[in-house]
Order: sequence, then structure tokens, then C-alpha cells
Amino acid sequence: MSITIRRAGKEDCQRLLDLVKELAEYERAPHEVTVTLQHFEDSGFGDHPVWWGFVAVSSDESFTLNENEIVGFALYYVQGFAEQKSGIEV
Repeated sequence: MSITIRRAGKEDCQRLLDLVKELAEYERAPHEVTVTLQHFEDSGFGDHPVWWGFVAVSSDESFTLNENEIVGFALYYVQGFAEQKSGIEV
């Protein structure tokens, strides 16, 4: 199996959001994911991004249905000033 780690790009947002929703389903909290694709893209790749990320891409078709499919990710982000902290989600 071959995995490549690279910075997330705007073109990855749909797959990232799909993976976030899959995790929410697993955690039995799908109602917690309220972000739209447009807002997700804007908040990561707009004029003032508040999150950044990396994606793990598999080039092994025996591991995934598609070559070069995103199979994992890590996001890091800025939280509101009131909380005075940043976060990392893996």
C-alpha cells in the first residue's frame, strides 16, 4: 500500500466533508455536522482562512475503490477569541 501525505486543497473539500460526516455517523452525532460545502470551502480557502489541513492519499487500488483517493486527513484550526486556544483534529 502506498500513502502520500500532502496539503489539503480546495478541490479536496467535498471528500473531507464526506469523511467528517462519516465520522459523525460513527459517533452517532450526524446532527453535529451543520456546515455546508460552500462555508467549509470559504472558511478554509477564502480571504481569511480559519482552518488548514493535510490529506492522506492512497494510490493502491486494492485498498480503495479509486486510485488517488483521500483515505484520511488532519485539520487544524483557529477557535474564537473568547476561548483563546487553537485546536487540532485528527
